[in-house]
Amino acid sequence: MGHMATEIVAFLLSVSGWILVSSTLPMDHWKVSSVDGTVITTATFWSNLWKTCVTDSTGVSNCKEFPSMLALDAYIQLCRGLMIASVCLGFLGCSLALVGMKCTRIGGSEPTKARLTALAGLQFVLYGLCCITACSIYAHRITTDFFDPLFIAQKFELGGALFIGWAGSVLCVLGGLVFCLSLSEGFAVRYWDEECRKTSKDLKEPSLSKAIIYCHWKFYAVLGIFAFIEEATKLVQSVLLGYLLRYFETYDPNDYHGLQLAFCYALGISLCSLLLAVMHHLYFHYQKLGMKIRVALCHMINNKALCLSNSARGKTTTGQIVNLLSNDVGKFDNLTVWLHSLWVGPIQVAAVVALLWAEIGP
Repeated sequence: MGHMATEIVAFLLSVSGWILVSSTLPMDHWKVSSVDGTVITTATFWSNLWKTCVTDSTGVSNCKEFPSMLALDAYIQLCRGLMIASVCLGFLGCSLALVGMKCTRIGGSEPTKARLTALAGLQFVLYGLCCITACSIYAHRITTDFFDPLFIAQKFELGGALFIGWAGSVLCVLGGLVFCLSLSEGFAVRYWDEECRKTSKDLKEPSLSKAIIYCHWKFYAVLGIFAFIEEATKLVQSVLLGYLLRYFETYDPNDYHGLQLAFCYALGISLCSLLLAVMHHLYFHYQKLGMKIRVALCHMINNKALCLSNSARGKTTTGQIVNLLSNDVGKFDNLTVWLHSLWVGPIQVAAVVALLWAEIGP
């Protein structure tokens, strides 16, 4: 029942985000003309992905749609493609989630529904990232032109549509994350029994490690993706902190552009801290997976101990069984926590060396 409620909450988060993102695509105010330094404002200019408009002081608006798609700026074409792709991925994710959720009666067996639910979560995460990327590219172009002292044309500020798109993307990523983390909960197949049946046909010894990998590799691979994102966020946060300290080292009270960048750096550091606070909870999923493996192995050892023959009991002491249950299987608690460090660590070291090379030189 609790797992079903979790899926429902994830579905509501994802659908709410998809509705917000879908409403962002045709929304008007992606960017609005800036009134900075203007005493009297007689007209307001605003644009979105499809048209540019002007509204005079009487409230009358005149709009002009972009006449040619190929003549558009590259960043607008890219934002269009990412937003359309995000809406399509969101619709596909909603369809898969409805089929795969436990509260529905369609979708087949439990393993099949679990796979569909995990795939839906992946779709939600992808479409949230697409929308975040589109809104960020559009916002970067606006802020670049705004802070460029050589840009003499009309300057714009961030419109409300961008913030709605970012909010919807965050909801989608959170919902997709919950769906992905529910991957391991839906598999009721006893992989060890399957491994024994397969190897008995080929007259081979069953492999316990192979059974564990078959059972948990998909869920653990998803955790690996988020482990990489967490370590990358730590690296980005350090870089932003370095830029912020550099601003205070060369502080100029008349540098308005530098002040705006400092605020951006501070905002980025805060967002990284928020993301790390959310991603840190995945640590408990590592521990949960390790405990599930440990409990399953203890169950297998107990069943095997109860089925030992008299001759086997003479060769196996009680202390050996207790040692297996208390010490040996406990290694899996730490294994699941640190295993991803084998590939995330070298990538992080390479990134740090590259940053040091860029700052200090060869």
